[in-house]
Amino acid sequence: MADNEDKSIDELDELFTAASTDVLAIVDGISGETKKIEVDNLVAAHNEVSDNSFKIFNEADNTKKIQFDAQQINTGTTRVITAPDRDLNLTIPIFDRVDTDNIRMDGNTVSTTDTDGDLILSPDGTGKISAGTSIISNVVDPVDDQDAATRKFVLDNVGAITSYFEASISTNLVDVTGNGDDVNIVFDTVTDNVGGDYDNTTGKYTAPSDGYMFFSWSFRVIDVLNAHDIGSLILTSTGAVGRTRFLNQSNVGAQRSGPGPLDFYVYAGSIFLKVFNGAELNLRLAIGGGTKVIDIEAVDIVQIPAFFSGVMLIPL
Repeated sequence: MADNEDKSIDELDELFTAASTDVLAIVDGISGETKKIEVDNLVAAHNEVSDNSFKIFNEADNTKKIQFDAQQINTGTTRVITAPDRDLNLTIPIFDRVDTDNIRMDGNTVSTTDTDGDLILSPDGTGKISAGTSIISNVVDPVDDQDAATRKFVLDNVGAITSYFEASISTNLVDVTGNGDDVNIVFDTVTDNVGGDYDNTTGKYTAPSDGYMFFSWSFRVIDVLNAHDIGSLILTSTGAVGRTRFLNQSNVGAQRSGPGPLDFYVYAGSIFLKVFNGAELNLRLAIGGGTKVIDIEAVDIVQIPAFFSGVMLIPL
């Protein structure tokens, strides 16, 4: 067709298709014949359209339309919208709920869709996860070393005494040593027994866990004679890693206070040590060199009671 030549549809003859031109097909409404119009670069000239002039309307109601808006794209930049290989429904997920793999974002809630699935927040490199001035709440009590803990858990457990005892002797222990015999000192009157780990029938404390303990003691032995010599106070500990600790080893005969039939020697001190779960600890005393006449006083001459105590300071 020559340029600028006007013809009605019924005047058009079917034109041949040239290899280098685009073809616009038109159906003659009267004859039903298909007529062709050759137009140079039909597609090439119109492969871009204004976002304001391109709209998609709904087939059932052409007043419902979709329009693209490229206003927010930087000057000189082309952004590509790539469709995934699956159907998409944009009516709900983008505003109400989004499911991606095993992650669900629903309003202000991010959760996993697989039962007992982990939810991992992993910043790139050394990046940090910050809640700003907001509060992170509803954290369960920690189990593993790197688990987070609530303020309440820390206040309830850090510095809280979980195992503590103090016990005294109700009556003098008479003629218990002096000839080298080893006596287990039973402090049978319990003042405190937090955790119930001290047995006042055996005088033994059983460690409820590994940890660091502080033990202290004070008592007086009487009827110490010049002939008596080395006295050994020990703290025994049972178990695979248990061991005996010498708390005091002295010549009580030479260092006794007196003179008189009630010549005495005072055992008093403290120790900080690591204990192991299930270990049994108790005080034992052996004094030799003489006869078995030495007593352990329940209350000394100035009314200070004998005692043995221990506290778990750092449970492990």
